[in-house]
Amino acid sequence: MIGAFLSIAANKEDLGYALGMVTFLCAAFGGSYLKVRGVETIRIIKPIIIFLPFLIILLIFGSAIPNKLFFDEYDIFYYTWVYFNWLYFT
Repeated sequence: MIGAFLSIAANKEDLGYALGMVTFLCAAFGGSYLKVRGVETIRIIKPIIIFLPFLIILLIFGSAIPNKLFFDEYDIFYYTWVYFNWLYFT
């Protein structure tokens, strides 16, 4: 976990990339924590399986998005992931 934080700190100038890394790490470590706490596996994996293919496509083709909003593909990835999780868990 310390190495993950160091990696994020090293990329703090590129905010979108750092937020994308935080999102990925929260999904990885958060799922592990929830499993240890006794949450059912399907409840942990379901939001990841549902939304991850869309987000991967967004990262692959994100450079084709016009940069008129001053967001890069990592910013869009992060905000979309947060929005989808908010929709799923509320």
